[in-house]
Amino acid sequence: MNQQSPPEPLDPARERALLVTLAGIQFAHILDFMIMMPLGPILMREFGVGTHEFGLLVSSYTFSFPRPSPACWPRCSSIASSASACC
Repeated sequence: MNQQSPPEPLDPARERALLVTLAGIQFAHILDFMIMMPLGPILMREFGVGTHEFGLLVSSYTFSFPRPSPACWPRCSSIASSASACC
């Protein structure tokens, strides 16, 4: 059987960029919920949507995360050791 060698560690600058990117994504998710959830009753009344539709609206960022834009594809392919760390 072929044994794969362990991935090489990232240099400090790339590791920092990766951590900043992941922190930004996490911040966007938290901010989205902190803005959208308190406005829920107002938005549901104004747009005439039910709780199911509003739940889909709030979770749209989470649903769209696994599909990065084409602009991010070259960067995603260069981060081979962490497949979920794209843009």
